[in-house]
Amino acid sequence: TAAAGTSLSVGLTEAEAADPCVQALPFLYEVLGSGRVPECTSKDLLDNWQAYLSVCSTLCRPGSTQPALGKQLLESMAAGLANHGDIFAAHVCYLLSGDRKLDAVDAPASVVCLIGVEHRHPQNFTSLVNPLSMQLSEAFEYAIRCGDADALFPTIQPFKLAHAMLLADVGLVDKARKYMTMLQAFVKAVPHSRLSDAFRSSMREFNELLNPHGTSHHAYATPPAFGGGGGGGVGAAGMPSEGPKVVGRFMKDWFRGIAETTGLAVKATPPPALLGDEDEDSAPTTMSPPAAASSPPP
Repeated sequence: TAAAGTSLSVGLTEAEAADPCVQALPFLYEVLGSGRVPECTSKDLLDNWQAYLSVCSTLCRPGSTQPALGKQLLESMAAGLANHGDIFAAHVCYLLSGDRKLDAVDAPASVVCLIGVEHRHPQNFTSLVNPLSMQLSEAFEYAIRCGDADALFPTIQPFKLAHAMLLADVGLVDKARKYMTMLQAFVKAVPHSRLSDAFRSSMREFNELLNPHGTSHHAYATPPAFGGGGGGGVGAAGMPSEGPKVVGRFMKDWFRGIAETTGLAVKATPPPALLGDEDEDSAPTTMSPPAAASSPPP
């Protein structure tokens, strides 16, 4: 690499030689010459990953003679960036390799669930409701759909529901309604088996909360007082002013179901119900089953 860098710098100005894209060329030449993908741990690569990615991703373009090598290279770059703590950069590399999509949060081999969130670490689980991560993931979905109108990402639809709840929680009820209209159109296009009954039930309940008494959102002349003051009651358009509390409960139950299924949280085990000797004869023969936890979204 040092020899390649020296020969490459001949005839270049100081500014050109310092350009990260120019510095990435010897790295790419070395990979092409050896046919091997190195561990991507150098400081230059990690600090200037955008330039290295733009140069190295040319191997993955249609018509490339070594697409497999290019994909391995981008995967190696993604792994190095993830270990370095730059999750957003790692996800961009994974997605540009062409072999990765947005996976389900509970899939054992999932790498990218929402762009910019390392969902495999329990301490990052609350970041799954980060609006920026949701917007980045939707932008990726839109870009894919521009090339394939039938492409859908069922795995992020539950997070769209969570985002709509957040919009309502901060008083942006009209935006939440519009978001739900868009979400319902996506859900109708997704095969029924790809989304859980618990998610569909939560979506219906939240839609009823946004549109009480079956009223269409077009009937509201002004945004309702979804939050309002204290003490409950009814908002300006007939919406319950305790809305955010209800939305908050939906959010907690929904994420608790994901956490328990993925192992990020463990349901508390109740103590054994031991009977005394004098109570055995009067003990019921059957016990009521515990309330089932809501099924997590995909």
